[in-house]
Amino acid sequence: MGANTHPSGYAAVYELTGGPTDDWVQKGTTISGIAGDWVGWNVDINHDGTVIAVNSKEAPTATKHGHTKVYRMSAGETDWTQIGNTIPGQSAGDQDGYHRALSLAASANRVAISSLANGGTVDTRVFELASGSSTWVQLGSNITDSGIGTYNSLSLNNDGTMMVVGD
Repeated sequence: MGANTHPSGYAAVYELTGGPTDDWVQKGTTISGIAGDWVGWNVDINHDGTVIAVNSKEAPTATKHGHTKVYRMSAGETDWTQIGNTIPGQSAGDQDGYHRALSLAASANRVAISSLANGGTVDTRVFELASGSSTWVQLGSNITDSGIGTYNSLSLNNDGTMMVVGD
């Protein structure tokens, strides 16, 4: 669950427990932002709930570009650990996730990010976690809205080789 109700923001994951008294229980600790970065503006979770992607619409720095982080909780662990580097917005003023979208492939090795760019366009970029590395590498070129929409929603297929965008 993400929250965009205050400037620091947060993201928290909840799991429905089994049994006669089903209830939603938080899994791991809350991922909290810092003042001004709006963490949790958009969130996504992979097919088995072990990986989440969390973006912020801006950063409380001079560049003010948003960023996306991907976290994993491995078997036996009780907290979320960032995997790979932080994926920054493209340039100063970009707002990853600001009224836009975020999507993880089922395996969570690919993530698609739609961001409002400084010039008013919306760019969608897809990244893959490089094998044996901790670096997210962009696949292909940016997909720019070209005035046909604002890409308020997007979704990757299971293996991250196809994507649908919508307004």
